[in-house]
Amino acid sequence: MPKRRTRLEIYFDVLRAIKNGSDIKTRMMQAANISGHRINEILKSLICQGFIEELKTIHWSDKKIRVTYDFTPKGEKIMNYLEYTEEFLNEIDLKELFRDKDSRV
Repeated sequence: MPKRRTRLEIYFDVLRAIKNGSDIKTRMMQAANISGHRINEILKSLICQGFIEELKTIHWSDKKIRVTYDFTPKGEKIMNYLEYTEEFLNEIDLKELFRDKDSRV
């Protein structure tokens, strides 16, 4: 059975999707594997925290407004931090770390 993702992992998946060029909601939903209701909630939270911004552009050919999302400078910093932390944790074998600690007791 697949492990459930934490809220932080889901937010990180959305941020990673934006970084990889999925700037439209439907692409983010597919990349992060979440529902439409959930993506709206997450995007609203990330905008309120100042990590991403909503960009609206008008397409004159079909007279529609296209909404995309991009990082703010604060969002770039948090993304770099999260990537560094993920890379660091993937290099550490946590089971070995805790086993060594328990054996000393």
